[in-house]
Parts: sequence; C-alpha cells; structure tokens
Amino acid sequence: MDTVLIVTLVAVAVAILLLGIRVFFTKRWGFPSSHVDGNKPLTDRGLSCHRHQSQEVLHHKNLAERLRAQKEL
Repeated sequence: MDTVLIVTLVAVAVAILLLGIRVFFTKRWGFPSSHVDGNKPLTDRGLSCHRHQSQEVLHHKNLAERLRAQKEL
C-alpha cells in the first residue's frame, strides 16, 4: 500500500514538472495567453473578445438616438 502511494506521488510530481517546463524554466515565467486578444491570427481576421463585443453593443446608438442627442446639444 505504501509503495503504491509513493509511486503515485512520484508520477504526479513528474507529470507536474513535465507540464510546467515552460513555466518553470523560461525567462518569461507565466502561462501562454489563450485569450483572443493575445492571438494575432484571430485579431487579423477581425475576431474580438465577447466582452469587447458586448461593450460595443451597449454603446452603439442608432440614427434616432444620435439625432435626439444632437438636438439636446
């Protein structure tokens, strides 16, 4: 029973070490960005984050709203 526990702990430690090689042994220290804004090919295609899209929708004004705001000035 003890040997199974030790083998399991060693296997988990080796897996964590292998998965974290880039994080532990590079100068940048950090996980790679998986965000849409950090991905150049997606931004080149015009794709953006859902947060930015929802902000654009909230601040978008149609023609009637823009004319109403212009009359108030």
